[in-house]
Amino acid sequence: MKANDTAAAKVDAMMAEEKQRGAEDRSHLISHITSLIQTFGETQERRLEIKFDVMRGDMIESKAVFSQKQESNNEAMNAWSAREASLIGDIHKSRESVKSKIKQDWNASYSYRSEIV
Repeated sequence: MKANDTAAAKVDAMMAEEKQRGAEDRSHLISHITSLIQTFGETQERRLEIKFDVMRGDMIESKAVFSQKQESNNEAMNAWSAREASLIGDIHKSRESVKSKIKQDWNASYSYRSEIV
């Protein structure tokens, strides 16, 4: 019986030791898992920051290019408007010149007709 009590005491001691080691292992494992999760979260945040920084840079560059193109377009439209105004003025002058020539030709024709009659 004494041997049985000794064996039972050893089993109880081994069980207590295993419970303690199991608790320590679980605590250690939870610590590692928490550390891994934290590390992966920080890595993901860095990747996102890099991608957003690249996107911000691209957007700033696109805005600058757009502004340049818009300014160039505005200058071209102003030049076009100036050429349009000049062309309209030339057309008006040409119209007046044609009217004057027609009037002169009409008067010459009338005068010639008057001389014949």
